[in-house]
Amino acid sequence: MCSCYQFIFRSLIFHCGFGSLKPSTQRVLGLVAEVKTLENDKENLRVNLHRAEDEVRISFVDLSIFWIVNKHVTNLTCYTIGQIIV
Repeated sequence: MCSCYQFIFRSLIFHCGFGSLKPSTQRVLGLVAEVKTLENDKENLRVNLHRAEDEVRISFVDLSIFWIVNKHVTNLTCYTIGQIIV
């Protein structure tokens, strides 16, 4: 929201007091506050989503490396056990 609107709303509340405003004006101010809260929540969710996507990418790379190492260790173990038995 534009900071000029915030300034106007804060000035209204400061000079008039919230209780002396008309109910329709109080409702508008309440809705504006709600919109601002929702905008902040949306931004927080966006940041959290990007963090989660980064964690998924890192986990995928780690898991891929683990699979490769596990495959080599399994093959090495099978070869070593075969040598011992023979």
